[in-house]
Amino acid sequence: MRQLFRRGVVTIATAITVGFMWTNAMAQGEPPARVGRLAFINGTVSFHDDEQSGWTPAVVNTPLTTGDGLWTEPNARSEISLAGTRIRMEGGTQLDMLALDDTQTRLQLAQGRIDVKSVAMDANQPYEIVTPRGTVKLLQQGDYYVEAGSTEDPTRLGVRSGAAQIQALNGQVLAVRANEVAEVMGDGTSPQLRTIKTAPPAPPAYWASRDRQVAYDAPQYLSAGVTGYEDLNAYGDWINDGGYGRVWVPRSVPSGWAPYRTGHWSYVQPWGWTWIDEQPWGFAPYHYGRWANRGNRWVWLPPQRDVRPVYAPALVAFVGGTELAVSLGNQSAAPVGWFPLGPREVYVPSYTSDREYYRRLNRAARIEDRILEDRWQRAQRREAFMANREQAMINQRFATVVPTSAFMRSQPVMRSALQVQPQAIAAAPVAPVAAPPAPTASIASAIAAPSTNAPQSK
Repeated sequence: MRQLFRRGVVTIATAITVGFMWTNAMAQGEPPARVGRLAFINGTVSFHDDEQSGWTPAVVNTPLTTGDGLWTEPNARSEISLAGTRIRMEGGTQLDMLALDDTQTRLQLAQGRIDVKSVAMDANQPYEIVTPRGTVKLLQQGDYYVEAGSTEDPTRLGVRSGAAQIQALNGQVLAVRANEVAEVMGDGTSPQLRTIKTAPPAPPAYWASRDRQVAYDAPQYLSAGVTGYEDLNAYGDWINDGGYGRVWVPRSVPSGWAPYRTGHWSYVQPWGWTWIDEQPWGFAPYHYGRWANRGNRWVWLPPQRDVRPVYAPALVAFVGGTELAVSLGNQSAAPVGWFPLGPREVYVPSYTSDREYYRRLNRAARIEDRILEDRWQRAQRREAFMANREQAMINQRFATVVPTSAFMRSQPVMRSALQVQPQAIAAAPVAPVAAPPAPTASIASAIAAPSTNAPQSK
């Protein structure tokens, strides 16, 4: 069960029961709207969060936030994307997220080297990289590299384009401009700083194939604030849909594919159950926007471009509980089902009861205020959405269903999926919030007080 406990320790009973309870887990503050993504791995890369004492194998498309860390083994490499910025880690590199949220990006480079290139950096929120000999600030969008150094080798900051500075441990500051390399030697009390007016070396040649695969330039049809957009052009096409405008369509998907089916669920603080997809493009379309099935083809509707994007752990609605267990003829199967939210359908988070945050989450989906208010009130009353007596949610018939045990153990969904009659799926009540319903309870009539045992935020 390593995947389950990788991002926060919860018990099966507690975590699954949260599905029809509105938790107060985020009473200490709302989760960030901005996250990073582990976008690429070559070789052995390990991960830990701030609740772990050891390392576990890293997984592509894992969201990254404050407290997370990555270790890239020698002869390996990896890449992090954060909105319009990429951070590439060379072999033998350890990088920790000291603070990654809506107001700051503060990283710690304990050893090794990173290359950073940004096309959408906010000058009011400079990137900070803490090294053993001082703190680097990237002041503009540009192209940089940073080497942590060692007792024998200097700490280096190279600027290919942009502007940066490095502040030594004694407070001394050195400005670094394009086509310059800064070096810091010595210890914290008597560092030696110097600038070399020479073009920094180009990134290693083995990144060329990755460069041909991704497009980090400002995207055309969505905000650069959407983390993970860089892989969309390589794996799909933007087309014009008569009903929805510009949509994105994946070019090649496995047999039996539907959104939120090729991957697994993982419990990630502070959001709770989070979808981790196996497809190389599988980040942006699962944490922003909505999906629609048009003529037996799935299309992704990006979030409204002029609205600040807000990350969500998985833009789905859940079905399950006793109703689906009975339809399967075996209540012990304890099924959990989910389906992608469609255009203008409301996402109701289970991990916060903050009303303004709820509105921000849904603002980019062009949802009418009256619909937002209706779903908010339903969630307050713990009232399930009943498709058989109300307008159906458009993707409910495509729900994916697995046994609760497979869900909780973060098993690959495609291998665990159950066959359920479409009429049973269509008639199943939808949980009032976006979390799995308790396996032994009916969500059609469940009314529960907020849980005092809910998973707590970091």
